[in-house]
Amino acid sequence: MRVSGPDAIAASDHEPSQPSDGHVAITSVMAHWGEVIQGPVLVRDVPQIGLVTLPDPTRWVTATAMRKSHGSRTSCNQPWKTKALKAAQLTIERYAPGTSVDLDLRSTIPEGVGAGSSTADCAATIRAWHR
Repeated sequence: MRVSGPDAIAASDHEPSQPSDGHVAITSVMAHWGEVIQGPVLVRDVPQIGLVTLPDPTRWVTATAMRKSHGSRTSCNQPWKTKALKAAQLTIERYAPGTSVDLDLRSTIPEGVGAGSSTADCAATIRAWHR
């Protein structure tokens, strides 16, 4: 299955450009509700790993990332969003060691109810950093 559209996240070998101080990027990712089907599914009698969720286009998280070429540590305006902060740190370690980002997350996705808030936070964080 291929996901497309303006908010689809595609894997790529593209390396992002090196950050410059003050570069700001903004991106949004929608919520999704639970895993309707998760795990092996038989396709032509061959088990395939699958995951089906229900997208919710009425709820979003928007990430604003301001890159810093050196100096201070990576930060997030919502300190309890530890998964998004870790996603930012891992992305920076991989693509631009020694740099950092100020991350601002704004969300209408309820937390802790299976709407994919952490997943959306992480995806929006990584997308914003890469832009």
